[in-house]
Amino acid sequence: SSASGDLAAQMRTTSRGIKVIVERVDGADTDTLRVMVDRLRVKIGSGVVALAGRSGDSAILVAGVTPDLVKSVHAGNLVKEAVKVSG
Repeated sequence: SSASGDLAAQMRTTSRGIKVIVERVDGADTDTLRVMVDRLRVKIGSGVVALAGRSGDSAILVAGVTPDLVKSVHAGNLVKEAVKVSG
């Protein structure tokens, strides 16, 4: 989708050389965010993608890690830490 392409342009690289996309996506439900995360993981090849949205009063956060990084980066832990920070 064009939204995924636009978000790929927001990619940054950490000091450890890991590609990261972390963005807020307005108007997207959980399923849409999951699809976007999957597409972005494929697009960047190696890295971490975390997208946040809102559904009513609830925040939605979907994170994904490419297969080569799953041993060093745990998407579930990323979400837990983000929830702590966001309250």
